Amino acid sequence: MASVLTGPPRSRPPSAPTAAAPVIDDPRRILLMITGDIADVMRMTPHVKAVRNRYPAAFIAALVSERGAAALQHCPYLDELIVRRVSCHGRPTWQSAWDKLSHFLEIWRRLWRRFDLVIALLDLDASGPLWNLLALCSGARWRVGYDIHGTGRLLTHNLGTGSDAESTHERMRRLLAVAGTIDPADDPCLEIWWTDDDDAAAARLLRDHGIADEDTVVAICPGSDWSCQQWDPAHWAVVGDTLAARYQARIVILGVADEADLASALSQRMTHRPIDLTGCTTLGQLACVLRRCRLALTLESAPCAVALAVGTPTVALFGSIPVWIHGQHRGPAAGIRKCEGLVPTCFTLCKLAKMERSVHRCKSEPCVGGDGLTWIQPHDVLAVARQLIDAAPPMNRECDNLAVGNSVIAR
Repeated sequence: MASVLTGPPRSRPPSAPTAAAPVIDDPRRILLMITGDIADVMRMTPHVKAVRNRYPAAFIAALVSERGAAALQHCPYLDELIVRRVSCHGRPTWQSAWDKLSHFLEIWRRLWRRFDLVIALLDLDASGPLWNLLALCSGARWRVGYDIHGTGRLLTHNLGTGSDAESTHERMRRLLAVAGTIDPADDPCLEIWWTDDDDAAAARLLRDHGIADEDTVVAICPGSDWSCQQWDPAHWAVVGDTLAARYQARIVILGVADEADLASALSQRMTHRPIDLTGCTTLGQLACVLRRCRLALTLESAPCAVALAVGTPTVALFGSIPVWIHGQHRGPAAGIRKCEGLVPTCFTLCKLAKMERSVHRCKSEPCVGGDGLTWIQPHDVLAVARQLIDAAPPMNRECDNLAVGNSVIAR
């Protein structure tokens, strides 16, 4: 998940890169370290591709957190995928500590003396110090990254603590420039990969629910790991009913299995009964369903990143997180954010926020919309949704999501 501001931007003290850093010279084995959920990992796919283009003959592996590993499962730019577990919730304290230590040692053994270059493509606000420690434990000659909780000294190329004025994309571009004049600017779009079986399963799923190829399909993806970053189901229902009536659209609800209650609450509020596919798709199948849709309505979440990657016209609702989708989409896209300059009251009182979200996921019903989405109203979403539907031709199901469309950023 992208970093969330709970107040005025924090000012990180400036930190200069390590002096006299050794020159990176033609690495043969490269390790990319990537943390975060599926959306966070997908935001790094342009950088993974750029590394492959810069070092086409190198062996490239990725060490990725468990929650985001599915995003790189079929990535053609990687030779190996190493998954790191980052939490052991629900287990006794002593057992959790032992599991973490055992897994850390296992990862250490898999990394030791296998790589020449380690590039830490890490979200500075969502990463812990163990990532830079693993870079050191790899024994790599070159280790490039940012200073996380004072661990920059473990790197050979320390780019400091970063600047709050920089976006994640800008930080990663600066990082890759140090790691061998790598620049993802030629193709900054997100990517997702699927199999023929995924495509066949998605087509069968829609057909089994009575959706024909010529139907106008609008996907609503209302789920988020955090209820404060969700939108009121009643608002979703207004948007869904309006689009269904105006365009004779078939409304499809997409999400993971534990969002079934949220999907049910949305369905019950709609006059035009939607098709609930919550929990019915894998990540690859989700991509194949979304590429068949005329429009995707999402939050700042994994389905948002997937829709951007496959080129589906997308409206994404943002709370306190700045709109980041500009320039990373393959089709028309709009990010709606209404709390510019405002501090979400509910979110500033959140204990988990003050703990920097060491606990993953929160489904507190009173907190729905508390991270700034309460300022967004159905008419805001409908105005942009109509613009994108009216402007976009029917989806080409045979395209390989290569065309890049224009962006619309609504505030």
